[in-house]
Amino acid sequence: MHIVGGRQGVAVARAAQRPPMSGRIGHAEREVGSARGDELATAATVAAVLFSLMVSYTRARAEALGLSCKVGIATRAVRVVILSAGLVFAKGASLGDFELLAPAVYVLAALTLFTTFQRIFHVRAQLQGSPEQGA
Repeated sequence: MHIVGGRQGVAVARAAQRPPMSGRIGHAEREVGSARGDELATAATVAAVLFSLMVSYTRARAEALGLSCKVGIATRAVRVVILSAGLVFAKGASLGDFELLAPAVYVLAALTLFTTFQRIFHVRAQLQGSPEQGA
């Protein structure tokens, strides 16, 4: 994709990333709002899944615009380690009397939310710093 230089080019690139991401976040908000039972755990699970996808999606959208976006605290490897530790030490996993799945999901939800915003702000800074991307 060729992006026009100058301030207009930055606005075009930013606009190309915003609508798909806000649509996905809005859909997840409706899902979280309809959670039943243990609402905190359900909301954290949905948030962890949503923002794990958003971390990857943000990178993909940035790379489609010709930008680098390999930043953030919760990369895929970190997310896999957190979830794996939670599953290995979950109650009933025969590795002791631990219950670490719920805390792992809460940590995963928080870190993926943080990483999503890290990547969004990183892309925004790149767009503002160099007006002629892809030229």
